[in-house]
Amino acid sequence: METLLPEESKSDVDPQKLKAARELLLQFVKTTKAVRLYLANNPVRQKFLSDLFERFELFLRAYGALRLKVRQQAFAVDGEVVYEQEGRQDNLAFRCYVDGISELTFHEGLEQAELVEFLEVVGSDQDPHTLDDDIVSLLWKRDLPHITTVVVDDLPEQTDFLPDQGEVKEPDLQAMIRQEVSTLPPAALAGPRRLETPMVIFKLTDEEIQQLKQQIVREQQRDAVAQLLDILSVMLEIELDEISFGEILEIMTKLVDLFIERGDLPRAASCARTVRRLYDNPPQQAEAFRTRLHEFLVRLGSPERLAALTVVLNREKTVDPTALTEFLQAMTPGALVPLTDLLGTVIVMKTRKVICDAMVTLGRDDIDLLAGRLRDDRWFVVRNLIYVMGRIGGPKVINYLSPLVRHPEQRVRKEVIKTLDGMESDKIVDVLLECLRDQESAVRMMAMRALTRRKSPRVVEPLTAMINDRHFAAKDVSEKLELFVALGASGRPEALLVLKQYLKGGSWWRRTGQGELCWCAAYALKQMGTREAMALLEEGSRHASKGLQEACQAALKGTARELMIRQARL
Repeated sequence: METLLPEESKSDVDPQKLKAARELLLQFVKTTKAVRLYLANNPVRQKFLSDLFERFELFLRAYGALRLKVRQQAFAVDGEVVYEQEGRQDNLAFRCYVDGISELTFHEGLEQAELVEFLEVVGSDQDPHTLDDDIVSLLWKRDLPHITTVVVDDLPEQTDFLPDQGEVKEPDLQAMIRQEVSTLPPAALAGPRRLETPMVIFKLTDEEIQQLKQQIVREQQRDAVAQLLDILSVMLEIELDEISFGEILEIMTKLVDLFIERGDLPRAASCARTVRRLYDNPPQQAEAFRTRLHEFLVRLGSPERLAALTVVLNREKTVDPTALTEFLQAMTPGALVPLTDLLGTVIVMKTRKVICDAMVTLGRDDIDLLAGRLRDDRWFVVRNLIYVMGRIGGPKVINYLSPLVRHPEQRVRKEVIKTLDGMESDKIVDVLLECLRDQESAVRMMAMRALTRRKSPRVVEPLTAMINDRHFAAKDVSEKLELFVALGASGRPEALLVLKQYLKGGSWWRRTGQGELCWCAAYALKQMGTREAMALLEEGSRHASKGLQEACQAALKGTARELMIRQARL
């Protein structure tokens, strides 16, 4: 084993060396997968091996050796990380780390046969239950002279504890042999004899039998489909021939259709996730490969495939939301239109929520595609689209949603108010004020509460005009209260003057014949909560007018709203 050398200082780091090491290790990982997948005579395997060996020759000729410090999930050269991969699956650094290797070195003079043997060792499927199947043991059996390792429990070779032995002469050696022979029994000197074949060659211990049973169980539980998907994924990463690459994708396409038909969304999502990952980070630089990946993703969201998916979503009692999300988010924005139709046919509300969330991701940069479906005749589809667009947000969304406050379906109008209430823009105040003229009281009340939360000074004039309107007295007491509160929430001095006017009386006494609006003003002043508003309530609580006194006292106690609504119901 190679002894540890002192760490190089950061100032000695050669950037060209690090760059070459990173490129070499990237090629190394791909070649490991190729060796695992293809037979020895396969041209793809031979091409990867040839390219990797050429890179090794160039590196070793330039720098003498490739010395890799092994970390848990990374390799380092001269103290700098040159390879890192999260997770443990197919992570070469992790496999070396758990087997106790702290350093791995490739020396000048490395032969291609050695490299192939090393790749076969690190690329093999190791059994964690077998002690002799670790990388260190396998490399020791192969005896690769130009590849050395340092293991954490290795000790420097020491020879000073051996007894000093002089040179053994030939006569002395013959005497030693004669002495040993004289001690052997006569049967041992009779020469070889014919061996009798025993009835039982060997007998397994209970522990060995148990290990065999466990191995059989593991073999029976091996997921062949998952292995197939893993193999196809690796082949897509390393395949260099465009035609073969397309054929692998066609296999993946058929598998997706099969999985959907069987209702196996997790595996369909696995296929989609693999292709999306390769599309976002293509291992092959040629544009033709990325084009084929894009075609696969486009077909994920085709109307025909989504129609088949609809059958599954309405048939299954429970659907894996994570798998469905991954499958939908792997699609391209072009799937937004057929996904809108999917929203109109899926029965389960929770599933529709998952579809909406996926559409948020797909539609962030393609809001126009969603807006084009706001004219759908199905009100529940329009309401879902409003939710999706509200999650995306932005000025364009406000422009698209504002006209929908005049939609014939009340539930759509409510969804518009709810969505706009969560967005920031001065224009929203105008839209909410328009909603105050809605024919439905529930819609008007919802708009008033949204205006209250905004505390905009721009509401003072239009709300004052509505309160002064001769039809205002005919409104429900709850709506009157909300309107006064929205006015007070503006915090403007003009609003305080209006509330003071209605608190202490005026022309409204003659118009209504009752002090209801006095109670509304008192309640709004309490909600306003400013020093001036509270001073008005304290003053009114001591007023000579019994009606004003009761309204202010109830407001200060926090019971004005309940008392008003109770009185209105009598």
